[in-house]
Amino acid sequence: MNKFKRVSGSLSVLLIMVLSIPALSESNNIIPQAAAASSTLTVTTQDSQGHTITGYNVVLTQGGTTVGTGYSPVTFTLTSGTQYSVSASSYGIYVFDHWLDTGSTVNPRTISITANTVITAVYRISAITLNPSSGPAGTTVTVTGSNFKGNTAITTTYDGAVITTNPATVTSTSTGGFTESITIPSTSTAGPHTVSAKSSGSNLASATFTVTTTPVATITLNPTSGPTGTSVTVTGSNFAANSAITVKLDGTN
Repeated sequence: MNKFKRVSGSLSVLLIMVLSIPALSESNNIIPQAAAASSTLTVTTQDSQGHTITGYNVVLTQGGTTVGTGYSPVTFTLTSGTQYSVSASSYGIYVFDHWLDTGSTVNPRTISITANTVITAVYRISAITLNPSSGPAGTTVTVTGSNFKGNTAITTTYDGAVITTNPATVTSTSTGGFTESITIPSTSTAGPHTVSAKSSGSNLASATFTVTTTPVATITLNPTSGPTGTSVTVTGSNFAANSAITVKLDGTN
């Protein structure tokens, strides 16, 4: 007799597959790059008296390429330690003179910063004076200018129209000064008139000449010097017609 019994049924086999995952090599690790440090550069402007002025064009370049522009006061974000060039323009009655922090007159200037920085451009004020500042039409007036852009052509106007000057061509000196003369037009009406001088660097200054309705009275002396007792001829012009004339010496008749 068979002592073993056959057992019928099914046998289930569970297969577990283990996938081998290779470890990442060191060369495959991704290391984020640190962002370059940055600093801010603020450019302000003031006149030679220390008064704040605003609205002057500032240009920032790097390697000859413009990377930023704005009007003072203006702030740029720079890569720390990188070399840039910054310039401040002249306009109106103000002409660039120097940088406050260094005293340098170089414009544009080279700059490299590693911390937030403020620099200030200092401007001198362009001006003209008239001598005389009043008189009848036809008066010859000496115009003297100062603090203009150096070595630039000067154009002079009278009430907005270009006027002939003597010399005919006027150029400012290296320090921004010039001297010329003009003749007040014979068509000028009585009252104030504007004389303006402008350089090719956009500097503009103005002064007022007042045209009088009555010619200015003048006298000449001949001779103008001599010992006590010298007879002097006094010649007058442009006085009121048919009027008494009183002549004084040091305030005494």
